[in-house]
Amino acid sequence: MKKRKEKRTNKEDGPRIECGPLNFRNRKPRVFHHAEKATKNDMMEFFGEPISVYTDAQALADGVLVGVSSLGVGFKGMPINRITQHLWADFEPLYTNEGGLNRETVADALRTKCEMATNRGGIWTLPPNLWLIENEVGGWTLMYPSDY
Repeated sequence: MKKRKEKRTNKEDGPRIECGPLNFRNRKPRVFHHAEKATKNDMMEFFGEPISVYTDAQALADGVLVGVSSLGVGFKGMPINRITQHLWADFEPLYTNEGGLNRETVADALRTKCEMATNRGGIWTLPPNLWLIENEVGGWTLMYPSDY
């Protein structure tokens, strides 16, 4: 079995480990499992009765969420039907022209981003730094991580 070599490029980089061939014959593979989706009853049992509940309808009425079902964009068999107002405020000017919002261009941009989605710990991330979270109305909410 060969030993790892430590190579320091400069003091700011810290140690850099270069690995040569190692013998993994006697090691068992490490298996990672994603947590199972908790049910409403599981959540109630763990956390107790909620102090306050903020529904999708309230978030739409307050302007915290924007309904975007009309864009017709789906992901994993469900529609992207909500975008946070914070993201929409940044997104909308990019796709507005003299005739108003170009909805097809917005839809195309979202479809392209969804093609590059990756799942990280149960949260779907879209480039450059967006989250896609399953919502209570059978779809997805697109948001910045800071909007969560």
